[in-house]
Amino acid sequence: MPRTSLAFTIPAEPSPFAAGGIHARPTRILRSQSAGIGCFSCRADLEIDAQFCGMCGRRVRTRTSRIGAVIDGAYEVSSMIAEGNNATIYRARCLATGEDLALKVLHTERRDDTAKARFHNEARSLVRVRSAHAVLGFDHGETDDGAPYIAMELLGGERLDVRLRVRGAQPVDVALAVLRDLADALADLHAHGIIHRDVSPRNVMVEPSGRAKLIDFGLAKLHVHDTDEELARAGRSVGALGYAAPELLAGDPCDERADLYALGMIGWELVLGRLPRAGSALPRSVSSGVEQLLRQCIAADRDERFSSARDLREAIDAVLSARRTADLPSLAPRRPRIYAHTPAFELLPPRIVIARGSDPEIEAPPEPRARWSLWAIAFVACGIGLGTAIAGCV
Repeated sequence: MPRTSLAFTIPAEPSPFAAGGIHARPTRILRSQSAGIGCFSCRADLEIDAQFCGMCGRRVRTRTSRIGAVIDGAYEVSSMIAEGNNATIYRARCLATGEDLALKVLHTERRDDTAKARFHNEARSLVRVRSAHAVLGFDHGETDDGAPYIAMELLGGERLDVRLRVRGAQPVDVALAVLRDLADALADLHAHGIIHRDVSPRNVMVEPSGRAKLIDFGLAKLHVHDTDEELARAGRSVGALGYAAPELLAGDPCDERADLYALGMIGWELVLGRLPRAGSALPRSVSSGVEQLLRQCIAADRDERFSSARDLREAIDAVLSARRTADLPSLAPRRPRIYAHTPAFELLPPRIVIARGSDPEIEAPPEPRARWSLWAIAFVACGIGLGTAIAGCV
């Protein structure tokens, strides 16, 4: 098969939005219909056999395409869904059932003991948890060349970070619904002794129905009371910057409340459209109950946060119930207004006036006008007639 060529163009002048020597708006790369990969620096599309990125000049790490291959004699890979720093996710078909699923395969160059141990931890976490709001894992094993893989549920929809970047702040009811789904998933994880440690919008999928699901258990800790000695020795922290709890950033032992901190930061970003800063406050349209709930989640002292994900879910249910009750119209009887009436008001039926956004009121008809105009007309007519009669006699 002849090698396909890669055609690209580079703008003559850098874009005003360029940062770090990489164009923020690169021109489109024309390539063949063969499967491609992406550059991790500028996100440009590249061919499978590309050695360097044509946009930023970075060297491209070698990738092995598994499209068309049969993994472990059970899964036939059809296309690539996404690629990350550690693994690639493919769309595959289970040969036994004929159903489509997602296949996550660890990169070839990421097969050190630490990466493989975390990958196996993720596999065990996915298989162990059966939550309606967390991605389901079906199977795990190794490919023919020794790469670990995980067969898991194929999800549709969009990632929460993409939704926030495109749509911005979400309505309060939508934000609370997403938080409740994630709190439900964390409650199931924590019940099995699993701490996610990487809860962020990037690891949340929102399905077309609006249901949120927690994904990517690569940094999960399987036992709550165990310490991550490898991370402590390396002096590294886990979790996404901006969502990781202070104890995670400091490298201290963590428990379930670290996930609740990240959940509170997600809720704040959903309502406000950005992460909170010092002195940040929610809009006035947001009730005090919602703000108090979110502030309790992101308390710096973990003893001041919710004690468990179940408590957080119950608090969210209480806030949602209060919002629904506040939205219902009041059915309490209202005292009618009393107006001064006249005999004409007693004779004529009252006219009901209902204005949009106001209470029903009874409007009294206007009082009858004085009848002096009729007497004036009669007087003038009589005067004209009398004058005409006198003139005729003369």
